[in-house]
Parts: sequence; C-alpha cells; structure tokens
Amino acid sequence: MPGAIRAARGLAGFEGPKYAAEPALDPRFAAEESAAGWTVVATAIGPDAARVRSFAQAFRRRYCRAPAFWAAEGYDAANLLIHRLTAIRGQRPAREALIAPLRAATYRGISRDFSFDQKMLQLSTPASFVHQVRDGAFHYLGPAPDRAPQPKGR
Repeated sequence: MPGAIRAARGLAGFEGPKYAAEPALDPRFAAEESAAGWTVVATAIGPDAARVRSFAQAFRRRYCRAPAFWAAEGYDAANLLIHRLTAIRGQRPAREALIAPLRAATYRGISRDFSFDQKMLQLSTPASFVHQVRDGAFHYLGPAPDRAPQPKGR
C-alpha cells in the first residue's frame, strides 16, 4: 500500500485515467489527496453495494460503524463452511473430510455466488469489483467486466 501512495503522489496532476490493484483498497490510500479520481479493481465488493445492503445495515446497527472491505466476503466464507458442515451431519469431520465437500460446493453468498473450478482448485465465479476514490473515500462502481471487450468487426 505505501507503493500505491507513492504512485498517486508521483502522478499528482496527471489528468488521464489512473488505476490500481487490490493493495490500494485501503482507507489510507483513499485519504491521500493525490488519490482522488483513482480507480481500484479488487476482489472486495463495496460495503455500499445493493447486493450487500442488508448485511451492511445489520453490521452498522450491531457495531456502530460501516463494515470494512472484505467483511461481506468473510461472512460468506464462514457461512459456506457452516453450510457444508451441517450438510455432512454426524460427528465433527477431520479437515481432510471437508476438502471434497468444499470443492463440490456451490453457494449463493451475499457478495457473490461461489463455485469452484475442479482443475484449478479456485473460485470459478468472476469476482472483481470496481471502486473509485472521491472525497477521501472509496465509492463502489459495480462489478468489473468478467471478459475483455472484443475488437469491433470480429
């Protein structure tokens, strides 16, 4: 994240588009005056996104503050695990016994839908989101496109 701040300071005054990756999704970056207008693409959904609105409202009521980035994803990860544990039934499973059920899992979370690519052993559902820095804070713009645009005429 310090590198993102150095980049923002170094590009102060540049009028073209300015993009950063996930490490810049930090309130310290957004608070930097030279970060205004930067666009950050990250795997965290914005806490002000419609899809997680009810979660964010409940979080605010309980903790008297807005949820941080990745709070909704953490909630989803915990609930996915709980969902798979309750589906197994019986005695407490060993860690190894959870691997196959988790790999086979599909889960509709509040931040995204989850399914896993069996070959790559990673999420197979697109999950990047776009945020822009305005007024010293991140503003959620929406999901990032999951495919590169195709050239016209093809």
